[in-house]
Amino acid sequence: MANQITSYTDNSPNTEQILQGECEFKISIFNYKGVEFEIGKSFFTNLNIFESLFEDNIVNGDITIVDSAGFEERLPIIGQEKIKIIFYNKRIPENRFEASFLVYTMTEKMIRDRTQMYTLKFISEEFVINLKQRVSKSYKGLTSSEIVSKIYEEYIVKNLMNSEYQKPLFYDKLGDTDNSFYLHHFVFPRIRPFQAINMVAKKSTGAAVFSEDLGFKSSNFGSFVFYENQLGFWFKSIGDLLNPLKLKSNAEYNKSVEEIFEEKGQDSQVSSLEAKTNKNNINVEKESISSSMRVPMASYVIVPQNNLGYTLSGGDVSVQSYRFISTFDIVSNIVGGMYGSKLLTYDPITQTIGDTVTEDSRMTVLNSFRGLSNDIKKLVINDHGQKEYEYNYLVDFYNFRHISENPNKLNYPLCGPYHYGLGSTDSNIKYKTTNFGHSQRNNINTLRGVLTGNTRKFATFDNQVERSILTSNAQKRMMKNIVVQIKVSGDQNRKIGEIVRLKLPSMIYTTGQVNDEHTFYQGNYLITKIRHKISSDSTYVTEMELVKDSLFTALASPEAYVNSILKNNTDDVPDTQNPYGSGKSPSGELIVGDNGMLGGGV
Repeated sequence: MANQITSYTDNSPNTEQILQGECEFKISIFNYKGVEFEIGKSFFTNLNIFESLFEDNIVNGDITIVDSAGFEERLPIIGQEKIKIIFYNKRIPENRFEASFLVYTMTEKMIRDRTQMYTLKFISEEFVINLKQRVSKSYKGLTSSEIVSKIYEEYIVKNLMNSEYQKPLFYDKLGDTDNSFYLHHFVFPRIRPFQAINMVAKKSTGAAVFSEDLGFKSSNFGSFVFYENQLGFWFKSIGDLLNPLKLKSNAEYNKSVEEIFEEKGQDSQVSSLEAKTNKNNINVEKESISSSMRVPMASYVIVPQNNLGYTLSGGDVSVQSYRFISTFDIVSNIVGGMYGSKLLTYDPITQTIGDTVTEDSRMTVLNSFRGLSNDIKKLVINDHGQKEYEYNYLVDFYNFRHISENPNKLNYPLCGPYHYGLGSTDSNIKYKTTNFGHSQRNNINTLRGVLTGNTRKFATFDNQVERSILTSNAQKRMMKNIVVQIKVSGDQNRKIGEIVRLKLPSMIYTTGQVNDEHTFYQGNYLITKIRHKISSDSTYVTEMELVKDSLFTALASPEAYVNSILKNNTDDVPDTQNPYGSGKSPSGELIVGDNGMLGGGV
């Protein structure tokens, strides 16, 4: 995606490297009458603000109050309060964190003499609105981004208590690098708005993209995520968060000459401009062209213990503490479908199990959308003669967009070719209903024509399980392997969804220099969690959870094994469609270097 926001980074000339952040803040609570009460330093012990990419859709937090003056009674605190928070690190005053929340609960009180301590928890207003609303509506013939934006506007924004504080929703438009191209049909049975949006995110896949840096077209596998950070709400492809791209030219679409009409109501026979915009884009003539954005938002350095006097270079920030939560979890990867998986489908209309669409029809369906023959996983025949969809980690690795630090250099899988987790796609099997290829079946089209008079408003849209479920699960497992938590001097500019660089010292080299970085764990990471912590003495720290889904250094890969993988798994994948996924360069040469490393090695 072409980034819509230019965020302040730590590379400014006035950045002062200090071990502890000193914070300026203002915390105000508004009671049920709207009267403002400012919380001073003596009234609280600490304040926390939380952001999470996967666990929560919203920003939330808590503040621990030390009440020796009957504040809870004088305000009073009854669960109808708002809290407004402003804070910033004194060394980087160019930006401020400023947000308002609703107080939703008070924890158990601890009372000693005439002093009581309790914690107030607060949350974004949008989440409370989400709990009060239900989506009972059909959305048909729209892309995922459009469905999400409509739900957000109709059920969240319209119900805000104060429309002046409307938070923007960021998403890519049709033709952009990260747009979800496929059209959907969702019928939501009275579920909450955020639940409906999360359902859409699970079945969303990004449009194909051509990378100028690497010179090949990617199927862009993976799923989407819906989250809030301090800038607003986002509906984003995980691949675009990991590997953000700068759009250079939009995708081009062939148009249908068929007239589109509104489906119901008084305007049922009126031409629909919105439907024309979407449904008439029947296929991609030329995918979007993008180039990589490889400047991390900040650079953090873990200084070796034997070199505490090291002077940080410009823009680098010292890490106060860190710990690796995970570096691998083989059992969870196998069970979760990271290394391999299968999908067996059931079509309730034709009452058939497994794919029954002929190869010619199947390719017609695929080409009508992206023109990528590798858009859906390859078919295999099981013991009962049914066609299942199959996903293989090593074969499909480069169909995903991965976190990287050099736009002209490949990154590499998390495991070697002889890894004992590989070799079986039966480790994770999914069973899902499908309507794939109905438009290509003559019997279904004939029946639909008899029942509906062949009007376009009764058109069907694939539920996308073949495109989304295996790759979505695999991608999420990839992001749970290398996970590290760091604590740094408070930085209100950091947000989930950003890329930062972590300079991690090597445990092998002993020169004591910071540039002796860890062979596999150094480099760029994606921020998936943030905790801003402010204490009453004005100290401010930021804790972040960082993940990466691939390696920047190749593991040894014998050429004979690579050739066997290619022969057994990628004969049906044209080199021009997925050159790196089939182990070949854009010129068609096998990417195995003299040192026997996949991709030529480092």
